[in-house]
Amino acid sequence: MAHTFDGIDQAAWHRECIYNFPEPAKRSLAWLAAHTLHEGEHHLQDFDRVMLHVAGGSPSP
Repeated sequence: MAHTFDGIDQAAWHRECIYNFPEPAKRSLAWLAAHTLHEGEHHLQDFDRVMLHVAGGSPSP
């Protein structure tokens, strides 16, 4: 992702798109990039919690 983000020029970060969740809203490309990184980190933490549970290191996910 860093390689992709590195190729975006300064003006493009302010371009808008429509993000559809939870309802359609205009968002900047900068917001979309930050949100994408946040979601990736969040879901990796979920994955780690489940794997710890499967390995027997935690009573619940």
